Amino acid sequence: MSTTLEALASVAPWLEAVSVAGIVYLAYKFIEHEYLSPLAKIPGPRPSVLGEFVSKWKRARALAIVDFTDMHKQYGPIVRTVWISNASSIRKINATHQYIKGHDYTKTSMGDLSVFSTR
Repeated sequence: MSTTLEALASVAPWLEAVSVAGIVYLAYKFIEHEYLSPLAKIPGPRPSVLGEFVSKWKRARALAIVDFTDMHKQYGPIVRTVWISNASSIRKINATHQYIKGHDYTKTSMGDLSVFSTR
């Protein structure tokens, strides 16, 4: 019994450090999403981290399409989570452009061309 308590006592500082690091990380992500992100200026539910969780929950319950429509009614044609209701905007944003990959991508080649090695 005493060895179990000793083992727990030796783990406690690590557990505390990991907990503090986790809280600091969550605080950083919150600040990053709300103030530092280029998307911070786009209208949408606040805090965005919570909005992300809620939208994932609704998608899992097959309520996402209702949520998308309601959010567009509330915030306008572009919502912070970047759901776009305007067909011409979707075409413009999803347009592909030629992108030449650097020579470093050829290092991942295993002899055959792949998605990663094709330039």
